[in-house]
Amino acid sequence: MAHESFSLSDLAKQLGRDRRELEKLANRGRIPGRKVQGEWQFHSTEITHWLEQEMRSYTISELERVEQTNPPP
Repeated sequence: MAHESFSLSDLAKQLGRDRRELEKLANRGRIPGRKVQGEWQFHSTEITHWLEQEMRSYTISELERVEQTNPPP
């Protein structure tokens, strides 16, 4: 099964976070991703693992924003 890949804009929409904020994190190596032909690409498995670690420091409002952006199926 192939892993889904996200562009920077797609990831920002999925996470409900500002695209520029995520780009800064990626440029600083704080979020797992790689540049392909000059564009950031993020693999879903790596992002899931990163989120599991990152969400431990989220505030209640940040968690609610993620939940609102990605409602359960």
